Amino acid sequence: MRRILVLLPAVLILACADRPTQPEANHNPQPASRSAVGVDDDAVVGTVTTASFDAGHSHADIIADGTTYNGLKFETDHDWGMYYDSNKGNGGSNCLYDNAVEPGDILWLSVTKSDFGDFRFDSIWIGATAGNTSITARGYLDGVEVEVSEDVDVSFDGSHTFDWSRVDEVRFEAETDLFSCFDDFTYASYGSTDVVGPVEGADADVTAPIVGVDTDLDGFTIEAGDCDDSSPEIHPGKTEILRNGIDDDCDASTADVAAAGTLITASFDAGHSHADIIADGTTYNGLKFETDHDWGMYYDSNKGNGGSKCLYDNAVDPGDVLWLSITKTDFGDFRFDSIWIGATAGNTSLMVRGYLDGVEVETSEDVDVSFDGSHTFDWSRVDEVRFEAETDLFSCFDDFTYASLEP
Repeated sequence: MRRILVLLPAVLILACADRPTQPEANHNPQPASRSAVGVDDDAVVGTVTTASFDAGHSHADIIADGTTYNGLKFETDHDWGMYYDSNKGNGGSNCLYDNAVEPGDILWLSVTKSDFGDFRFDSIWIGATAGNTSITARGYLDGVEVEVSEDVDVSFDGSHTFDWSRVDEVRFEAETDLFSCFDDFTYASYGSTDVVGPVEGADADVTAPIVGVDTDLDGFTIEAGDCDDSSPEIHPGKTEILRNGIDDDCDASTADVAAAGTLITASFDAGHSHADIIADGTTYNGLKFETDHDWGMYYDSNKGNGGSKCLYDNAVDPGDVLWLSITKTDFGDFRFDSIWIGATAGNTSLMVRGYLDGVEVETSEDVDVSFDGSHTFDWSRVDEVRFEAETDLFSCFDDFTYASLEP
C-alpha cells in the first residue's frame, strides 16, 4: 500500500478546546487536536474489530459504569450500569442487558473506546426481549451529534449495520427502558499517522506528498483517490453496494452488479398431501416460511405453476392470513428475482416488502395478482421477503427464484 503524507501549510491554526459535554452524558475530554486544513491528523482506519462481551463475569452480575471490554468503555444514565447475562448474546454467548434488577429503568447506554479515540462504527448485535421493540442510535464526535438512526427495530435477535464513518461515542436510547441485550460491537479505530489513504497501483514502500482537504472526513482527499469528497459513504476501500448506480469504492473495475451465486428456483413440491396445514417454520428447498398465524399456510396439490403444488391460504383454520414471510433457512442475504403467484377469488393485489437486517429496503405496492403468472422484482440484496394483504392473503405461491449472496 502506498503511504501518502499530507503537507500542511506553513502556518497552522490549531483549535484546542475542551470537548463539549452532552446534557445527559459523562463525556471525557478529547485528547487529540485536528488540523486546520481539514485533513485529520489521525485519518487512517485500522483493522475492523468485533468486541464481544465475554468478560469474566457471572450471570446476573451488575456491571458498573466505566467497565471496559475489549477496548470499549460503557456508561449509562444509572451509576450501577448494566446487568450481565450469560446466554442471551449472539449464539447464546454473554451480553450486556438491562432486566431492571435494580430500581429504575435504563434509558441510554453509551459506548466509547477506552482511550476515547475516534472510530468507524460498523454494526452491533442486539437481542430481542419482551420489552422495547425499537431504539434510537446516535453517533457523536467531539460532543456534537453527527449521526442518528431512529426507530431501529430490535424486535428480533440479529446484527444491525450502521456504517458510520467517524464517531467517538455511540449511544443507544429508549423512551422508557433499554430492555435489550447488546453484543458484538464491530468497529475500526482511526490511527495516529499523517497518512491520508492509499493510492491504487503505488508501491507499498513509496510515499508522496499530497496536499488536500478531506471535506467529508472519511480519511481520503480527492488527491488520494476520493471520487466524491462530499460524501463520507464514498471513498477508496468502501464496500461496493450492488446495483445502486454509485461507485462506492471509487474503483471503476468493481462491478456494481450482484456478486451472487447461481439462481435457484425453489418450487414448493414438498412431500405433503392436498389440504395439509403447513406450520410456521416449515422449510422448502432452503427457504423458511412464517405467517402471522401459528398454523401457517394450507397446501394445495394442483394450483401451483403448471398445475403443481403451492402454498395457499383458503381459511381452513379460523382467521385470515395477512402476511407470508420468506427467508433462507440460514437467514443469509440473497438477491430476490421473482415468484409465481396464482390468482384466486380473493384479493387481487398485494404489498411486497424486502428487509435487510430488520430494515425495510425494498417495497412494491399494489402488485397485481389477478392473474396466474410470475412477478419479477430483481431486488439486489435482502434477507427477508414479505407478502402482505389488507384482509386475506388469498393467493397461491410457487417458484421463488433467488440467488444467495456472500456476507
